[in-house]
Amino acid sequence: MGRYFNPVESYFGVGELNRLGQILQSVSTPMQHILLITRGGNFAETAEHTILMEQLKDKQVQTLSVEIANPDVEDLYALLQQTGGKKFDAIVALGGGSVLDLGKSMAACNHLTFQHVEELRQAIISSSYLDNSHICPWVAIPTTAGTGSEVTPWATIWDRANGIKYSVDGKPLFARFAIIDPNLTLSLPVRTSIISGLDAICHATEAYWSKSTNVISRQFALEAIRLIVPNLAALYEDPTNVQLRTYVAQGSFFAGLAFSNTKTTACHSISYPITLLYGIDHGIAASMTLASMMEWNKAEIIEIDKLVAAFGVKNVADVADVIAAIYTKSGFSTRLRDYNVPQDGIVDIVERAYTKGRMDNNPRAITKEQLEQLLLTIY
Repeated sequence: MGRYFNPVESYFGVGELNRLGQILQSVSTPMQHILLITRGGNFAETAEHTILMEQLKDKQVQTLSVEIANPDVEDLYALLQQTGGKKFDAIVALGGGSVLDLGKSMAACNHLTFQHVEELRQAIISSSYLDNSHICPWVAIPTTAGTGSEVTPWATIWDRANGIKYSVDGKPLFARFAIIDPNLTLSLPVRTSIISGLDAICHATEAYWSKSTNVISRQFALEAIRLIVPNLAALYEDPTNVQLRTYVAQGSFFAGLAFSNTKTTACHSISYPITLLYGIDHGIAASMTLASMMEWNKAEIIEIDKLVAAFGVKNVADVADVIAAIYTKSGFSTRLRDYNVPQDGIVDIVERAYTKGRMDNNPRAITKEQLEQLLLTIY
C-alpha cells in the first residue's frame, strides 16, 4: 500500500471563504496577529475582498498586496523587510501559486531578520529556516486551480541572479488550514485558468508514475485527471460556469494531495530552466513534455492502462492528442520554437534540467543525449 501523509485541514466548496473567521477561532492557540498576503490587481475592489476582511475584522492585520509571478529570492527579501521581523501568530495567503509560495516562505521566516539578501539566500540553501522556533501556522486560500501549494510542504523560490530554482520545504510548512472556494477562481483570466489546470494535470500524472508513488496518491491522481481534462477543455468557452470551475478546482485539489507525497518528476524538472531562461508560463513549460515523457516512461508505469483511461483514450500515443486539443482551443503552441526558444538553446535547457529530487524521481532514467533528442521532437 505504501505510506501516505497529509496533515492539512481542508475545506472545499463554493462559499467556503465565509468560514475563515470560524476556522481561525477553532484553534487552541490564539491567531490574533495576522499577516495577510493577497494577490494584487483589482482584488481590493472585489466582493471576495469584502468577505475576507469581514472574516478578519476582529484580528490585528498587516496586509501585503503582491503582484509577483514566480517569486525570486529578492522578492521574498523585500517582503521580509516590509514586515520588519515582526512576530505573527499566523499568515493568511490568498492568491495564486506565487502568493501561496510566498505565504509559506514567510511562515518559515517568521520573526527572522536578514541583513542582506545573501543572508536569506544562504538560509534557503542550507534550510536553516527549519531551525526557526517561530515558524508560524499559515492558511492557504488559492484563487487558481492548479498549483496544489495549499496541501504541499514546499514552495518554489527562484534565484534569477544565479540561474537557480530553490525549494523552501519541510513538514512544518504544511498549511494549518486550506480553504478551496471555486468562487475565487471566477475572476481569473481564462488563460491563467487553463495554464494552472495544465500544471495540475502534470502534478497528477507525475504523482502517478513517480518513483515515490503509492496507492493512495495514484487514486487521487486518477480522479484529478478525470475531473480536470474534460472540464478544462470546456472552460475556455464557458469561463463563468461555476460547476466547471468547481470540477477543475476539485481536480487540482486532488492533484495536490497526490503529489504532496510523491513530488514531481522529469516534466517539472525540465520545465524549470524553460521558465527561467525563456519566461514560458510554468503550466505550459511543464505540460509540453508530458505526453513525450509518458511514452518514455510507459514500461515502468504501474497499471498504465488506468492512467491512459483517465485521459479518456485507449493508447499512450493518444494522450498527446488530448493535451494538444487543450492547447489548440486555448491558443497555445505545443512547439518550443513558437515561444522564441532558439534551437541551440535546447543544450542549455538540458544542462539545467536535472533538478535533484525531481529528475531522479522519474521512473525511467534519461541521459542528457536522450533528453536533447526528446526536446527536439517538440521543437
